[in-house]
Amino acid sequence: MALSNNDIGKTWTLHTLAQLSDAWPRRVDFNSLDLGTQTSVRPESEDEAEDIFDDLFRWLRHEGFVSFTQDGAGWAADVQLTSKAMEAIGHALPTDKGAVGKQLKDIAAGAGSEVGRAVIAETVGLFIGAAARGFAGGGSSGAGA
Repeated sequence: MALSNNDIGKTWTLHTLAQLSDAWPRRVDFNSLDLGTQTSVRPESEDEAEDIFDDLFRWLRHEGFVSFTQDGAGWAADVQLTSKAMEAIGHALPTDKGAVGKQLKDIAAGAGSEVGRAVIAETVGLFIGAAARGFAGGGSSGAGA
């Protein structure tokens, strides 16, 4: 079954955030081939994978979730989580269920099923919603405060 660009982007986002969360404060290099292999989620062609990867990582940087120093066709070097992303992850996931990176990877692993994709979409929505509330000055709902 072919996944949509949206499904691929959401799965890659969760997996990327998981790797960065596990590695923090270290920086991590990413590329479309490795993300496709690690998640078992990829488009049909490598050119399309590079395009999705490039657009996704530029969006993550533009929205303030990651920073990185270099990028090219299908790769980004020295990627690091921003404090905005760390705060959004903290508000989107329960910390009493173990390491955040493992939780995100477990959720991303569900991309092969319809239910798994729904959970991925919900988690990405929680993450982006938490970031938007924080950015708009709404802050948290008191969790972790």
